[in-house]
Order: sequence, then structure tokens, then C-alpha cells
Amino acid sequence: MVGLIACLEKPLFARLLYSLCFGAGCMLQVYVAFFRPEIYQNFAEYSLIPIYKTFILEWMPRHTPEFILAVATLQLWVGLSIWGKGWFFKGGVLAGIVLLVLLLPLGLGGAFPATLNMALGLRILMKREAGSYLWPVISKEYSKTKSYAMR
Repeated sequence: MVGLIACLEKPLFARLLYSLCFGAGCMLQVYVAFFRPEIYQNFAEYSLIPIYKTFILEWMPRHTPEFILAVATLQLWVGLSIWGKGWFFKGGVLAGIVLLVLLLPLGLGGAFPATLNMALGLRILMKREAGSYLWPVISKEYSKTKSYAMR
């Protein structure tokens, strides 16, 4: 819920948070894919849809690194696109929304309801923030020096 409020009230801050979340998620996915791939099997018990459970238990054990690296690449693209504008920003944010919506059937294993809130927040940002790059706006916004009149 805080993320939704940030998207409405402080969209620059929200974009930074989303970029950080997707970037950290990418790094975590890469680590787990190579060093602890068995962790993903645990998500099957939280699945709300039988096809997700079947996918996790039957297909994923044979292809975990490939699948998770694809997801991590998508997360990296979303995290980087949040810094952009126009079609690059919108495409990345749309990919992030799709990724988060695809996690919803995992229920608590997919961090529900946080994934729903994040998807809604990205939708808000896509509508409001596609017209400007993030880095020049941040540098202008946060590097303003206050000048004091000499008395």
C-alpha cells in the first residue's frame, strides 16, 4: 500500500524503489538459480492453479537455471527501463506488470498481495511518468542548493 501512495505522491521516489526492487530481484534470482535451485520447488505448495504446480514440479527441475536466468534478464530490463522514458520506459514497465501478474497465482509463494500492489503501482507510473528520464529529474530535484540572502 505504501508503494501505491508513493506512486501517487512521490513518483520519482517510487521509480527509484521499483528500479532497486527489480535490480535486487535480478541479482537474487541469478544467485539462487546457480547455487540453490531447489528452493523453487517449494513454491509448488503455495500454487493456487494446478498448472503452476505441475510446471514447478515437473518441468522446472530440469530447466531451472535457464528459466530463472530468463526471468532475471526480464527483471534487469524492467529495473533499467524505469530510468528511461517513452517506449523504452513503457515497454519495461509493461513487462514488469506482466511478470508481477504471472506471479499472482503463486499466492503467498509469489508474495501476494505485494505483487498485486506493485503491478498497480507500475500501472500508475506508466500513465504518469513516461515523459521524462529519471536521472536528469533526480539530479535537478535533489541537487538544488539553497541560497541565502546576505543580511
